[in-house]
Amino acid sequence: MLKNLREDIYGPNHRPFIYFEVIDMGGGSIRANHYSWMGRVTFVAINNDDYSPLDQWLQTGLPAGEYCDIVSGSLIDGRCTGKQVTVHQDGKALIQIGNLEQDPIIGLHINARLSA
Repeated sequence: MLKNLREDIYGPNHRPFIYFEVIDMGGGSIRANHYSWMGRVTFVAINNDDYSPLDQWLQTGLPAGEYCDIVSGSLIDGRCTGKQVTVHQDGKALIQIGNLEQDPIIGLHINARLSA
């Protein structure tokens, strides 16, 4: 459940409707490059494995920098209240999502970048 969507992005009292057909390949991670790019402003990783954590270097397509995960926290006054993810010059980031997390999702957005 997303508890902290930013009103400056989504507007007050709104919840985005997200629809994207996903074919489950089994217990492995679902990555955007399996299907299509959402653009170079977002990256989403989902751990759909009930038994193993996700701990992989994944291509985000985002510019290098430190990002605030907008699922586990918010970017408030330049500080992140949730997980932080570093995207390197090659666009890759070490994505770590436990299999027992309540929200086994990481969402990065260009407007939630802490530093370049």
